[in-house]
Amino acid sequence: MAPPPPGAGVLITYIRNCTDTWNSCANQFTWTATAEVIPAKFRHIHTDTKKLVANNSK
Repeated sequence: MAPPPPGAGVLITYIRNCTDTWNSCANQFTWTATAEVIPAKFRHIHTDTKKLVANNSK
């Protein structure tokens, strides 16, 4: 693995601190959607996002 670019140390430290804090307060995650529903929701969000981008580029 290549060493991080100069100045990246601050970002790496920040990310590690955020991850450590998040993990120290973690709660168990329970899926509420079925495997069939998730792709449909993703397609819906993806379609809406494409529409927003298309409208903003006009």
